[in-house]
Amino acid sequence: MSNKKVILITGAAMGIGRAAACKFARNDWSVAMIDREKEALMAVSEDLKKEGRDVEPFLCDVSDYEQCNDTVEKVVAHYRKIDALYNNAGVLGDRLGILDFDHKAFQEAFQTNVFGSMYMIQLVSRTMVERKLEGCIINTTSINADIATWDPVGYIGSKGAMRCLTRTCAFQLGKYKIRVNAVSPGATVTPMARASWENKEVYDTVAGLHIRNMWIQPEMVADAAFFLASEEAYGINGVILPVDDGYTCGKSADFSKIS
Repeated sequence: MSNKKVILITGAAMGIGRAAACKFARNDWSVAMIDREKEALMAVSEDLKKEGRDVEPFLCDVSDYEQCNDTVEKVVAHYRKIDALYNNAGVLGDRLGILDFDHKAFQEAFQTNVFGSMYMIQLVSRTMVERKLEGCIINTTSINADIATWDPVGYIGSKGAMRCLTRTCAFQLGKYKIRVNAVSPGATVTPMARASWENKEVYDTVAGLHIRNMWIQPEMVADAAFFLASEEAYGINGVILPVDDGYTCGKSADFSKIS
């Protein structure tokens, strides 16, 4: 068995997940790349393999428990262990608001963002306990769990749920020496948010809510996830780490020039 640490990353084909797969692979981790988008998944995994990185793609829709179970078994069969899990897979849902939201889209957001994450947490943590590994789990929540926005209500609710569940999982898995934390991105330039950042007016408005008038790049979130999985973060457990350029601090009027 290789001495490399093994991480399973969901939603690894695009956006933050792709950036995370690249970050971990280029820092000598073995990466099990999980996604339901076959073409995109194969493309990024092949690119990393050409660099000589130890990555392996696994096609899986995390909203389906049986697919999660089968995939975790395949990952363990391939790598013999899983040291870390990064739950990044997620869907946005519709933007119709409280009065008009589509019930099916609401359910799909929870099925992928919450149920899918919890399926993976349960399945992967079992393998860690069986092998007596001091593993770590990283979830992806959102600033939408902290502040009110016009983002899809299913997405907002699901990210709030993952905030609470991150702390509960940290508490319950602590006895097995498994750490559980989460990253909480601000507005991020990902394919899922393309409709927003491609619109200049929306882009500028949203950028202005961040302290330095910026959007978050996927690599910034990947860097934070990498830190949380590292030995340097060994003492950090049950934490929700904002990667939002201070968005959740709030941004008040600038009175510094008023005498």
